[in-house]
This record gives sequence, C-alpha cells and structure tokens, in this order.
Amino acid sequence: MTDSLSNCKLCLSAKADETGSHMLTAWIIASVFDEKGRKRDNEIIYNLDDQFFRFPYFGRSVSLDKINENIGRELSDSEIGSQKNIFIEDHVFCGNCEKRLKTIEDAFLEKVHRKLTKEKFETQDIISIEKKLITRVFFYSLIWRASISESIDFKLPQALENKLRVILNDTLELTLEETVENLEKHSFVILSLPMIVVKLEKTEYPTEMPVLFHTKYKKPLAL
Repeated sequence: MTDSLSNCKLCLSAKADETGSHMLTAWIIASVFDEKGRKRDNEIIYNLDDQFFRFPYFGRSVSLDKINENIGRELSDSEIGSQKNIFIEDHVFCGNCEKRLKTIEDAFLEKVHRKLTKEKFETQDIISIEKKLITRVFFYSLIWRASISESIDFKLPQALENKLRVILNDTLELTLEETVENLEKHSFVILSLPMIVVKLEKTEYPTEMPVLFHTKYKKPLAL
C-alpha cells in the first residue's frame, strides 16, 4: 500500500501516509462547525459559489432533525455516499510533516491568537504583532495548503505556491525552538511577501461565519 502512495507535498521525499489532514487549521475555522462542542463530525458546511450551488456537507454526528432543518428532508443514499468535507484530505502529507505543521499552528495559537482574543479593540484598530515571523509562517501554511488542496477552490500562481512550500519546508521543525531558529535564519525571505491579516469580530451567530476563498481578482488574492 505504502509503495503506491505519492510523496508528501511538503517535504517531497517521504510517502504521504497521513489521513484526515486538515487543509485549514481546525480551530481557526471552528466557527463553521457545530455550536456546542466544535468537534469533527458535527460540521454543517455550505460551499457557496457565484456560478453553481454545491450540496451542503453534514458531519456524521449531525442529527436527522438538524439535516431536516437545513434541507427540509433526510439525505438520500447517493447523497450520503457523496458527502465530503472539503477541509479534510487524505494522503497529502507524511506523518513527520503533519507534526511540523502542528508546531507552527500551536505556536500561533499560544503566542498570538489567544492573546489577541483577550484584547479589546476599537473599530478598525491596526496593531503591531510581536511574533511576526510566527504569524506570517502560520498564515503562509494556511494559504499554501488551500492552494495545493484538491477540494478548495483557491489556487496561487505556481511560482508563489512553490516559494511558500520552500519557506515552510526550510523553517518548520518538530520543536518550536528549532523552528524559531530557522525563522530568524530565513527572516528576509519570510518578510519579503506582502500580506494583510484582517481579524473579524464574532457575530451574534458565531457558527454561521464564512470561510472565504476569492480567486476572481488576483491583486490581492483573498483567503
């Protein structure tokens, strides 16, 4: 089985033997999940497109009442068989690279995101983030994963996609200490790409917020 697998899309050398990989970090898109536990299998995801409608995805633990509430009936057998969570894919990464990506996810969550959620900002505040290399590489990992995904409708120019892969592969390690050392070493190329991060406040209905992918306009690309 392993011999038939393609190589990991990050390191390009080990076999992509991981399954259930999140193409976008689970906790950062948790607002599209269920309103209580925010755990896998409770998602209700609508994929909206300006050209055609895609049938919603219902996680395996979503109740029949909730499905009825959303589409007015139960799922047919064919609909159940074709259900796919666009944010989760198999055989994209090797186990080691999955852990390397988790290193930057955990670092951003602990050192940046949780601190920001405790702050109270005025409308349209612009803030300076101390951990800018961690922040940039975390968002580079999201942008790059969205671009290489087979399910998400977002694609970077090939040269930029390759550049982000190299940055991630050259900097991410299994420990934060080694990762930070690499970030400093490659800081010039990390800071060379223009990027704006906009943080939206939660609405009255926090589980009904969108995950936006915009490819119609290229300057800037929006994710």
